[in-house]
Amino acid sequence: MENKDACFKIIHKENGVFLQLIPAEGKGRRNNIDEIQSYLYRHNIYEFGFKEAQTAARNNQPAEILLPVKKSFEVTEEVYISCSSDNMTANITLFPHSENGGDISKIIVLNRIKEEGITVPIEEEVIDKLLTEKKYCVPVAFAHGIAPENGKDAEIVYMFNTDKNIHPHLNEDGTVDFHNIENINNVVKDQLLAKLIPEIEGKSGMDVYGKNIKHTIGKKKKIKTKKNVYLSEDGLEVYSSIDGHVRIQEGAILVSDVYEVKGDVGVLTGNIDCNGDVHVKGSILTGFKVRAGGSVFVDGLIEGAIVDAGCNVIVKRGITGNNKGAVTASGDIVAKFIENANVSSDGNITADTIMHSNIFSHSSVIVTSKKGFIVGGKVRAIKEIRCILAGSVMETQTVLQIGRDVASDDELKMVETAMNKCYMQMDECLKIIKFYKTLKEKEGSLNEKNTRLLYETLNKYKNLKMDVQVKEHERLAIINFMEEEIEEDGYVVIEESANVGVRINISGANYYIRREMYAYKYFKEGRDIVVSKV
Repeated sequence: MENKDACFKIIHKENGVFLQLIPAEGKGRRNNIDEIQSYLYRHNIYEFGFKEAQTAARNNQPAEILLPVKKSFEVTEEVYISCSSDNMTANITLFPHSENGGDISKIIVLNRIKEEGITVPIEEEVIDKLLTEKKYCVPVAFAHGIAPENGKDAEIVYMFNTDKNIHPHLNEDGTVDFHNIENINNVVKDQLLAKLIPEIEGKSGMDVYGKNIKHTIGKKKKIKTKKNVYLSEDGLEVYSSIDGHVRIQEGAILVSDVYEVKGDVGVLTGNIDCNGDVHVKGSILTGFKVRAGGSVFVDGLIEGAIVDAGCNVIVKRGITGNNKGAVTASGDIVAKFIENANVSSDGNITADTIMHSNIFSHSSVIVTSKKGFIVGGKVRAIKEIRCILAGSVMETQTVLQIGRDVASDDELKMVETAMNKCYMQMDECLKIIKFYKTLKEKEGSLNEKNTRLLYETLNKYKNLKMDVQVKEHERLAIINFMEEEIEEDGYVVIEESANVGVRINISGANYYIRREMYAYKYFKEGRDIVVSKV
């Protein structure tokens, strides 16, 4: 069925003048009783069969309603101008003439529009089409206002995470990983940090009557900056002037080469990975990691943690590794004490005491404070080992080594074997974890026993992973130490007492302390180690 709009018109019959309602077809627009009533009122017809017309219009039915007018009553074509509620659209409605009524001219229509006060440009082609096609009783838009263009506030787009809240990583098994938390925004020199998208001022609008419509004005913004950053020439982009850590402080962008941890490195901070320096005002707790492109400063302890510094490691208290952690530095390492720890440095290692630790220095190990003792473990250096006391009256096995030892190959194999054993156990753990994960997906949840076994396996896997990382540090330390050029003039100085149980190794030659010795220097001449008084 063709869609056709409804309409109404004045017709004459022998028995009077009638309002004829022609219903819509298909999905055409239906007659509107308000338009009908308004049309009749404009012709001074106030009394007519309103209810009959209303029912016909509502039900889309044809109707002929007698009008209280003389038979000579005739109407010409006419137009009615209406506007939308916001005065942004002007509509024209063409109403038909009666049998003997005449057509309306375009000039009259244009004058009618002008009288209505429409000042915006009109679409004359719409008027032409309406007058040609005679589309009656249907409002047609012929003029439109100009909508205001609201301004837009300036916007700063940050190229780094500005969220100050800490969000621990959620593992696939549903557990929370407090170690790996994205809490540091590392940047490199000349990296883009933020850009300013300028405000859009906006533009006023106008309704069809020419009335101004106000627009919202975009607010300006300015990128605030502090230290170690620079602006582009147009002031719209911010770049880092150093390698470091970027953050927002008091609304301004700054890049710091020192990342500060106000307390401990633990579950509240997660692991730290920073291109600049790191200052930990508390301790670095067991199981966590700190990597710094610069130096690491620790006011408390380094426990069984992994610390890797591109420069120095300075520990106000000490390193107590519990045979779990590893501390590595490309520069010097300074600590109050080192105990049960794996420590390696490309520079000097200085401490008040070293106990039962595995030490690698590509320069010197200096333990010359008031206590100044080295007891247990293995201390290795390229240039010099100097301490006050070595070993103990309990004849604790203590190795002081300068240069490469022939036993290093065997030691490397032992470390690699231990690593492979850890890897095999980790594979077994992953199989168990996968089994329980599949079981959980299948049954919806795990019982108490299986939950406990799952968490035990997860903890075992985490510990094995940490062990592998520690062993890897030790493996690399051994390899790097083996590749060092041997210092021909390297030596060991024990300023006071060397106890039984101490072995001194210089470039493969061994010297065993078989009785307590006082204030001696040990160095190599030819194939043997020579002893002289300090």
